[in-house]
Amino acid sequence: MKHATAKRVTVVLFQTSDVEAELLIRDDGQGFDVDTRQLGFGILTMQDYCGAVGGTLAVKSTPGSGTAVRALFPLSGSGADEVVADPVEPAT
Repeated sequence: MKHATAKRVTVVLFQTSDVEAELLIRDDGQGFDVDTRQLGFGILTMQDYCGAVGGTLAVKSTPGSGTAVRALFPLSGSGADEVVADPVEPAT
């Protein structure tokens, strides 16, 4: 919302199978061209967090049409056991 000037954001988290969860985030903001714009720190950080637990992150956006972020996370194995309780706080 900070950069998107969005008026509405939708967040959905659901379990897609016994071994995977999906997080969808969509906004109605200004969007951006994912092919020409350099990824910012926020998106890179989300990719790092997803990768750290064996997940994936996809970002789709179109100028004038908002942005959608889809993250898939394993519920067990593939690094899921290594998730920290509060990923915002640095590990000690």
